[in-house]
Amino acid sequence: MPVPLLLGREAELRLLRTSIQEVAAGGGATVIVGEAGIGKSTLLSAAAESARECGLQVLTTAGVESGSRLPFAGLRQLLLPVLGSAQGLPAAQRRALRSALGVPDRPDASEGPDSGAVPGPFLIALATLNLLTEAAADCPLLVAVDDVQWLDQASQDALAFVARRVQGDPVVVVATTRSDHPGPFLTSGLRELVLGGLDAGSARDVLRRHAGELSVGDRERILRASQGNPLALVELPLAWRADRGPAGRPPSEAVPLNQRLEAAFAGRTADLPRRSGTSSSSPPSTRRATPPRSWSRRPAWRASHSESTPSTRHWTPGCCSSTDDG
Repeated sequence: MPVPLLLGREAELRLLRTSIQEVAAGGGATVIVGEAGIGKSTLLSAAAESARECGLQVLTTAGVESGSRLPFAGLRQLLLPVLGSAQGLPAAQRRALRSALGVPDRPDASEGPDSGAVPGPFLIALATLNLLTEAAADCPLLVAVDDVQWLDQASQDALAFVARRVQGDPVVVVATTRSDHPGPFLTSGLRELVLGGLDAGSARDVLRRHAGELSVGDRERILRASQGNPLALVELPLAWRADRGPAGRPPSEAVPLNQRLEAAFAGRTADLPRRSGTSSSSPPSTRRATPPRSWSRRPAWRASHSESTPSTRHWTPGCCSSTDDG
């Protein structure tokens, strides 16, 4: 399956591919940071597909807001495909991990009875690290974590622990998180890839693909309102068409929001009606927006505290089969 085309994100994908190709020299972690709708998940998906093409195993998990109160739900999703290898862990670590994930243990008779004590977070995080590095011993591994901000706190802590400690192992961690949601992935000194809005040329290409039938003037107004945000470039034309109504009346000067954009920017759109002069109680189809001021056009690296000189050694693609994780 070919890596999907990413308009305007070629440089960012190239940087992630370099980390993947150099995994034999040692792993590392990158956090993709940006506003809602800026393309973090799409970039992560492209990186995962690139890793599969290079022959890496790929393990994935994704945060869901409704599951953020369920301890270790995100970690369970990530580790289930390799949990069979947990038998090689020290007994205390294996028991702690299986207990946290709600998986019955298969104790060895020589290990003695389980104490029944509730496992501590350090032991669970250590077991997670050792399980992943063991899984990567035969074939390098990409750990892809999407929407970290919606993972349960226990999974965030365990995976941040792992991300800080894989430099010496053939494990690459790539995670995405919103810039306005602080958490351990943003406070651990990990390397950050900050996504801004698309450049004008790429933004026009996206808009042309999704709203080619609109007039040049209408597309320019949407372009200005979107500030290069990919989700806005796709969804604003839909809201624009709906706002015209069956009579084809021209929309008002403000650009309307639709329900998907309202959901994506929940918590950030509360002040949008005040900017556009409409009531906060207006139905979603009539609310209008000026884009959040923090949308930026310039992606940038933020180096980790322990950033080292890149190695010239590369992982040889295709020497092991990838995990089909769906």
